[in-house]
Amino acid sequence: MNNLLKQYTIPKLQQYTIPNLLEYSLKKYADNDGFSFVEGKQNTYADMQKAINKVGNLLQKLNVQKGEKVAILATNSPEWVATYMAIGAIGAVVVPILPDFSNMEIGHILEHSEAKVVFVSEKLYTTYPKNYIRNCLIYRQPLSKLKIKQ
Repeated sequence: MNNLLKQYTIPKLQQYTIPNLLEYSLKKYADNDGFSFVEGKQNTYADMQKAINKVGNLLQKLNVQKGEKVAILATNSPEWVATYMAIGAIGAVVVPILPDFSNMEIGHILEHSEAKVVFVSEKLYTTYPKNYIRNCLIYRQPLSKLKIKQ
């Protein structure tokens, strides 16, 4: 294990945050495969950077501020990863919600977390508590087809 880690030396590691490390990887390995899922296509780091920027810009347009909460209700996908990273990159707080939770449990989490925005996969939208519809962003795959329900 130690031999593998030696080839990825990042100077002054203690000065880096997760968004900084991600940015470093996005630049250094842009054309390399970054994320892949069993049922999906390979995504390069450059693909992920575009998706992260898209979500981050959208959150800024929605006036999500540092420290505010943004929930994600979706199954594992490149879109989930991009959203998670974008939320952290703008300084907001991620509220991950497991897709197996009941409608009541999801509503409870959303109420108590005070999430300003909720990303919901199109597949799980039917289980989404409708009283939170005003702040719901629906995923479509690929992320370029993201749409907003207000």
